[in-house]
Amino acid sequence: MQKLKFNQFQTYFIPLVLISPLISQLQWFLSYAPFTEGWWHVYSRSISIGKIPYRDFELLSTPLYPYFVQIFSEVFGEEFYKFRIFGLILHVLMNYVLFKILSKFTKKIHAVLISSISIIFLQNSNAFINYDYNYLAIAFILISLFTILSKNIIEHSDLNIYFAGVSLGLSFLVKQSFATPIIILFGIYLVFNREILKAAKYLVGFILPNIIVVLYFGINQSSNRYITSIFANASESKGGYGKLLFGWIPRFIVDKESFLTLSFLSVTVLIAIYILKKSARVGWILGICLTLIYVLRFSSVNIEIYQNMFNIIHFLPIIAISLFLIYRLFKKNKSEIIYLNIFSIGIFLGSMLSAGVSELGTFLGFATFITILVNYMNRTTLSILALIAILISSIYSINSINVKSVF
Repeated sequence: MQKLKFNQFQTYFIPLVLISPLISQLQWFLSYAPFTEGWWHVYSRSISIGKIPYRDFELLSTPLYPYFVQIFSEVFGEEFYKFRIFGLILHVLMNYVLFKILSKFTKKIHAVLISSISIIFLQNSNAFINYDYNYLAIAFILISLFTILSKNIIEHSDLNIYFAGVSLGLSFLVKQSFATPIIILFGIYLVFNREILKAAKYLVGFILPNIIVVLYFGINQSSNRYITSIFANASESKGGYGKLLFGWIPRFIVDKESFLTLSFLSVTVLIAIYILKKSARVGWILGICLTLIYVLRFSSVNIEIYQNMFNIIHFLPIIAISLFLIYRLFKKNKSEIIYLNIFSIGIFLGSMLSAGVSELGTFLGFATFITILVNYMNRTTLSILALIAILISSIYSINSINVKSVF
């Protein structure tokens, strides 16, 4: 009877939580105006008058997003509020896909809370635009990961691997920096585990939409410029390949206090992960600390005191799951959670290739970390209450962070 009531509760609770990113954004839907909004509309207008990217005007990113903006403008109009409505739908979709992914590794009620917190976490940026190309690229990545984890409709086929590759290829065509490290890491992992055929199928899917785009620009006499722009020119705009790949490391280490604190907390998290199975008490201490940090940060309480701690927390999930990934690789444990680890690290590295560490690069690592932590805690009621506390806090006050800092 009690189980039946809980299932009925989940039936209504999960859909309500899934739309929480929409509820969060509606608080300040038309009350912010980042400087960068409208940037892609300029490219869209150039395309609408017949100009070809890379041949007739410079573009350092891959071309799918400006073409999307152009088509959307033609069909619905180019007013910002219409794009923001699309952004609301996009974030709810991302939340749903992430929920379906996490549901494979934890209870549904945990998964929906963790996914919603993580997607709302994405909104905490200096110039948040909910329909920005970053989020469309991330959406395709989540779809790729979900497709990998899904069973094939046709038995004994690998259609899901092809479709997963296509989805990652589309993400690359929206923004090249996220998909590039993922295809490399995932390929290395599959080869390392002697799944050569699977790696080849994923690569074929990835290449397919990219070949179509290269052929299109070849017909329009701009394929060479396209390749040069998205790799060489894009890296030069960030200071070259060396600075692009490793420039963030010295910038972070220069802040000795943050680096030392990070090192200490990282070791603490690592130890906790290994002993949680034997000591639930340690898991509870870690869970409570993490809950308090996020509630305090999202509530903007003592914002100056917790700013440095919040920045450090960005790195903790990535370091924890990176070590977890290495551990699983050497143990040759083929648990599917390793795919979640790989994609988390890939998105983190992709963020570093773009504008440095941010919520964008760490949200999936954060979701993975919390999922592992909740599973180790193995206390449904209390873990749900902790996650609800974080979710309500984030919905209530995330706008106070964004709206204050847009100008």
